[in-house]
Amino acid sequence: SGTDREDGEETEASSVGTKVARKKGKIKLYDFRRPDKFSKDQIRTIEMMHESFARHFGADLSGYIRTIAEVSVTSVKQLTYQEYSERIPNPTSIAVFSVEPLKGLCVFEINPSIIFPIIDRVLGGQGEAIAKPRELTDLEQAIVGKIIEKGFTNLKDSWHRIVDFDPEIKARETNPQFVQIVAPNEMCLNLNFEIKIKEHVGSMSMCIPYMVIEPVLFKLSAKQWFTL
Repeated sequence: SGTDREDGEETEASSVGTKVARKKGKIKLYDFRRPDKFSKDQIRTIEMMHESFARHFGADLSGYIRTIAEVSVTSVKQLTYQEYSERIPNPTSIAVFSVEPLKGLCVFEINPSIIFPIIDRVLGGQGEAIAKPRELTDLEQAIVGKIIEKGFTNLKDSWHRIVDFDPEIKARETNPQFVQIVAPNEMCLNLNFEIKIKEHVGSMSMCIPYMVIEPVLFKLSAKQWFTL
């Protein structure tokens, strides 16, 4: 009948349309349980900002430990807080910090594989690593605190064109399971860095919850960045 034919033609057309859309790449998987909070443009802007942070932090760290330290960005991702915390080794060096006037807390973490060579250099050694990671002594915690404070100065400078915040350490921890700054399923920005000191290579990371930088998110675009 005419109705059946029209239905058949419509189904066929729909099928063809779907195939065309797929060929053109218009159909993509989307996980509504993990919605993307940051656009690609915003991610790229954040990456550029922290490339600047990495260069300046590397220079300041080099002066502090009296040898060349290279710091570089390895990745900028959006993950849930649980996914981020599960990737952090235990033990490690964690600083929970605030960024007033923005509300909420963030995480600054330095891996044991590189923090012990740094500490050894500060204490007058050659920058030797240790065979098995352990918790830091009070003296070592104080040294790491100074290093993180230097990092905060560079972090503040790298963000000043977006927002003037004042990073401040609120808590120190070695076990990521004891650090819960947001709900496990809260989306966060995960920034990963690599630190090279002579033959030693280790990682450093930051975790910034979406809710913390949401008020200034509209400024995080490449066009906005280059016109500020």
